[in-house]
Amino acid sequence: MSAVLRDTKRKASKTPPAPDLPTTGYSSIIHPGKLLPTSAAASSAAAYNIYPPYLPTPSDLPPRINPSQPPPPLTQQYTSMETAERHWQNERRTAILKRREWLRHHLPAAKVFYGTAEEKEAHRSLIRSVLKQQMVDRWSDGRRQFQERRNESIVAIERDRMEVENARQLEQRRQIFLHTFANDNKRLMELRELEKKRQKAIEREREQRVLRLNPINWSCTLT
Repeated sequence: MSAVLRDTKRKASKTPPAPDLPTTGYSSIIHPGKLLPTSAAASSAAAYNIYPPYLPTPSDLPPRINPSQPPPPLTQQYTSMETAERHWQNERRTAILKRREWLRHHLPAAKVFYGTAEEKEAHRSLIRSVLKQQMVDRWSDGRRQFQERRNESIVAIERDRMEVENARQLEQRRQIFLHTFANDNKRLMELRELEKKRQKAIEREREQRVLRLNPINWSCTLT
């Protein structure tokens, strides 16, 4: 048992080798002519692309593995199993990706300061074209926003005008209705007064006729 423990400690004390960076896989992606566009005219889509562009994944990039997962055909992890190689593989993968990111940022910057005159002019032309495209896009956005606000104002003014017109027509119909209602009430009151006068005249005439035909009023002195 002690021999096994000593053997395990001896294996654990061994320091894993430093992650070696790939020497191949970048030969086709760090070509000077492939990092900076050579065309001075950049489209609207290209003006907002990520710059510097992402480099392709190296062919020798190892896959990321779970150090806690035992290698096949084992299905269970034991405390006596070593995980140094699995951690080393993940560290090697991390170092490769860091190197790729470092190359993505530093190679174009190095060309700006230490490149040839054509490379420097290509970089300046790219910056100018991107700035011009951004200015055009900003002007277009401002123009579009102005048109949208203008259309919204026109719609709001037209809606207000329609609301005012509808309110005026409603008030006009209300005034006509009230005027007609007042005239009808006045006419009805006049007819009612005429009917009352006619009824009073009929009642007075009937009373006078009754009095004339009454025998008590033989001298026709009662009126």
